Amino acid sequence: MNNNKRRKKQYRILRQQLIILCFTAAVLLTLIINLSWKSDTSDKAYTAAYSENNNSIDTDNSTETDNRIISENQIVPASSQNNNLTLSQEATEIYKRNKSLLILVNTENPLPDSYEFSRHTLNSGFVIDEQAYIDFYSFTKACNDAGFHYNIISAYRDRETQQGIINRNVSEFMQKGLSEAEAMEKTYETVQRVGCSEHETGLAIDLSDEKIFSLTEDLETNPTVKWFMENCCDYGFILRYPKEKVDVTGIDYEPWHFRYVGQEAAKFMSEHNLTLEEFYLLLLSTS
Repeated sequence: MNNNKRRKKQYRILRQQLIILCFTAAVLLTLIINLSWKSDTSDKAYTAAYSENNNSIDTDNSTETDNRIISENQIVPASSQNNNLTLSQEATEIYKRNKSLLILVNTENPLPDSYEFSRHTLNSGFVIDEQAYIDFYSFTKACNDAGFHYNIISAYRDRETQQGIINRNVSEFMQKGLSEAEAMEKTYETVQRVGCSEHETGLAIDLSDEKIFSLTEDLETNPTVKWFMENCCDYGFILRYPKEKVDVTGIDYEPWHFRYVGQEAAKFMSEHNLTLEEFYLLLLSTS
């Protein structure tokens, strides 16, 4: 009799444990399903918002043509999708104070035909945006003071000049055996389409060593170019097309291409390792 009671008691305990185990499993399964659904919904909402190409980032109820966001077909690193509200708010305030310097220009965001800027002609004959001149002067003077000597390869380019560069590149690739379509595709890996080049803003400058005139990735090892890369953010410039961000910018690595965004934005982007596209993503998260 005692054995029967003991077995019944053990059976009740086992049944209770089984019930608890089943209930716990059901709760966990429900949580997993809910988390998966929320993540999927969030991703879809993010993608939908991110795909509004050429819509305004209305931080100021403004309809200015430079308040545009990047296209959905650009790849965005997971780190950029971390909607840090404080970071986004800081980016938004920086943008409001520096709108004219932070215009985003790429294949999905071409410059309007009416785009204009105040021009400053350098002693070398190159033209840049007047807004960039003082910091550019300080930037290059500091380079010289550090014992390096630079060469400006390109600054402002009008649309006719940009088209000429495209035509020349296509011709060179075709001479190497590529078809016209293949040559165009290869050209657009490093040269932007007319209207989509930062050089048309007067805010972009290609810099090299005084003795080097060809632009290749090997420039990253040149002492003068390395100095520019390491110090540009202190003078309001960013390395526009970094090696590790090719999937974000859509442009091959260019250690020579510097873009003026102003000291405030440059230091912010450098501190948080952001490209201009990623900076705009922060704006999008608060719009």
